[in-house]
Amino acid sequence: MKLPNTFFCLSTVTMLASCQSKITTDSNGKTNSSAVATVVAAKSSARPVPDIKDLRLGDSESLLKLKFPKAVCKPSSDGDITSTCQIDDASYGGDSAVIFGEFTTDRLEMIHVYGLEPENFDPIIRAMVTKFGIPDDSQHRPAIAGARDVTWSGEHWLLVTPPSGSHTAVGVTLIDTDFFIKIDKEKNKNITSDL
Repeated sequence: MKLPNTFFCLSTVTMLASCQSKITTDSNGKTNSSAVATVVAAKSSARPVPDIKDLRLGDSESLLKLKFPKAVCKPSSDGDITSTCQIDDASYGGDSAVIFGEFTTDRLEMIHVYGLEPENFDPIIRAMVTKFGIPDDSQHRPAIAGARDVTWSGEHWLLVTPPSGSHTAVGVTLIDTDFFIKIDKEKNKNITSDL
């Protein structure tokens, strides 16, 4: 990846493994410098936890309702999820969408955006890169994500979306990974006990 001349080589272990500078002189005698960075791991605990439409992991149900007064919330009997909220007539990246929030004891654990049109998804992914930074590369994608998913991750969170063109109705999910790992272990335990 070639970066602009104003790029400064950073020596952060979690973000960049190496940075090479190249200085050249063009036919007019003008000196040009460029930097090439090799991204080893986009995962960084220093990444701020992203939001979806100003909804953040850990928000309460009352805060969600304050931000989205038309949200419909109801109790859930789906395992550890104690309530869900649905926000109809929402938007994401300029596309109409439905947003779901899933709570455990009044703590937002997962935020899902559904109903995005596939033809609008390339610009949405580009905008997500602008807002959230470089996605995880294939070597550093969390194991809980699918092999082709586009992910951004931090110490306790995962933002994931399928690649463009993979579904007829694509979406975006932000999840608390500690919560996901807990429910995944319980699910695997139940599946294993039934073999």
